[in-house]
Amino acid sequence: DKLLDQAEKIASERARDVFTLGEFYASGVATGSPNLAKAAALFEKSANGGYVKAAMTLGDMYSSGKLGDNDAAAEPSV
Repeated sequence: DKLLDQAEKIASERARDVFTLGEFYASGVATGSPNLAKAAALFEKSANGGYVKAAMTLGDMYSSGKLGDNDAAAEPSV
């Protein structure tokens, strides 16, 4: 059990680190200007690693239209 607990902690810390890197890209700190596509890719990777805040941030980016048309996933009207 201890080994699994340690593995889970390491995985969550790495997902958090990937999220932090995504924040640097989103703010422009990493490159001098925001790179939202790169930030979104890092947030998705972090979310897939189990970091919930990354999933929420990515959802916010889509719903606010920062990553394109926020209605793109909506079903077409008939």
